[in-house]
Amino acid sequence: MPAKSKSKSKSKIKKLTALTPEQVALMAITRKKWLDRVFKYKPIDKVAAREGVEWLYEFCGLRKPEVLFVSSPLGAKLAANWLNQVGNQVGNQVGNQVRDQVWNQVWNQVGDQVWNQVGDQVWNQVGNQVRNQVGNQV
Repeated sequence: MPAKSKSKSKSKIKKLTALTPEQVALMAITRKKWLDRVFKYKPIDKVAAREGVEWLYEFCGLRKPEVLFVSSPLGAKLAANWLNQVGNQVGNQVGNQVRDQVWNQVWNQVGDQVWNQVGDQVWNQVGNQVRNQVGNQV
């Protein structure tokens, strides 16, 4: 049995060879709209933007972020670098403080326990040996 030809189904589809004048006009309008959106400065509604961002985070079940507004892509990069630097500094300071506090607490607790246990044992053993030796010699 011969295979069915796919060319019959392709021949039913018309190939687009040109745009209509309406499509060309719409293409120019759409291009201008998007270019204006990118290259023409329009002040942002900061209140609405902040509310939108906070709503989205709340909707996702996340903690609301700190929202910063900058005036350019370079400003965004500088703000990100600054926030990373501050985050690293705070992280290092908190890390150092927590490490020091934990180390001091552990060292003091363990030191006290070891000193009490070992000190009592050594004192008792040494004291008993000294008493025995002195007692035997006297």
